[in-house]
Formats: sequence, C-alpha cells, structure tokens
Amino acid sequence: MLLLCLGVVCVGGSAASAATRGVLSSAEFQQLQLAQKHTKSLESADARNLMKASAVCTHLRHVSRLITAVRKGCLDLVRLGGDRGKLNARATKCGIDPGSEAALLSCMVPAVRSYYSDAEAFYRAETSVNHLAKARGFSNTCVAVIGDSQGNLAAEGRLAQDLKAAVNALQKQDQDALQTLFGQIDSTVKSIKPGPSSLSLCPHD
Repeated sequence: MLLLCLGVVCVGGSAASAATRGVLSSAEFQQLQLAQKHTKSLESADARNLMKASAVCTHLRHVSRLITAVRKGCLDLVRLGGDRGKLNARATKCGIDPGSEAALLSCMVPAVRSYYSDAEAFYRAETSVNHLAKARGFSNTCVAVIGDSQGNLAAEGRLAQDLKAAVNALQKQDQDALQTLFGQIDSTVKSIKPGPSSLSLCPHD
C-alpha cells in the first residue's frame, strides 16, 4: 500500500473523469507524493506517529474520486493501526480483577468488536481504491502502489472475517474457537507485507 504500515501490518485539480486513462493527473500525483513523503519516517504504531499519520491523511485534498478513496483508506488504516495496542490495554484492564473466565471474556468483547469494525472498514476502503484504480486503467503494479496488492487485500478480508468470528466466540464463551481464531488472526497479520511504494510505477502527467 502506498502510505504506511502501522500496527497491523507493517496516505483543486483535474477530476478523475477528465484524467487520461491509466495516468495520474498532476494534482493526483502531487497529493500522493506529498503523503508518501510525510509518512516515510512513520514506522511504528505509537500514539504520536498515529496522530502524525492521521494529519497526513486528513490533508489529502479531494482532487478526484480516487484520491478521496485513498484518503478514506488512509484514515481507516490509522484507526486500525492503533487497535492492537488498545486490545492489549483492554486485556490488561480486564485481567486485573476478572472474577471469572467468563467475565474476562465478556470484558474483551468491546475491544475486539472495535478491532473488527476498523478492519472491515479498512478492507472495504482498500477494495474501493483498487476498484477505482482498475477502472481508470492502471496496471496491477500501479494499483498495488495506490491501493493494495491482491494478496494483501485477500488477507485483509480474512482478518475482518476472523475478527467478526472472534466477537461471536467471545459472546458464546467458546475458548477453543477463540484459540483457533487468534492463531489465524496472528498468522494473517504476519502475511500482510508492504507492497511496491514507488510512484514511478504509475504514469502521471
């Protein structure tokens, strides 16, 4: 993905309809280039970097439908990037005085539900970016720069599905299912790799 890999895995001009097929407009290229430049040093998901990344996402201008979709995906990724830390903090809080195993599992439901919601939002956003980029005639390599690779996109879909299943397992107090699901989630997260990031792979005005 073009902009950043925080936490779970490792961002007035021409309208999209007026742009040359398979070519980023100068306004689109400028927005993506600036976002890439400002996120290059953000390699961790600590609170300070997440705030900086969110600011970069927010400042992406709505120069086309594609960049608006990239902006949403960027913001969704920032939210997702902080969820692992929130989940760990919630687990610590829930485990201080759980009372029972059932109470501990129930206590974790809100954090895992939030993680699922953010994962689903990010998956849908990246799917939208890829769809718009392909509709514009960009190559698969360029699509992976602007949005995400097909392999990563598939993994992000599995992550959302497994987190949804984890919420249900927590509510049912199904510890065997949870153990399996959290193993799958960890494996899926590790399978998501940074894709090509060079904008030179995308023709532009």
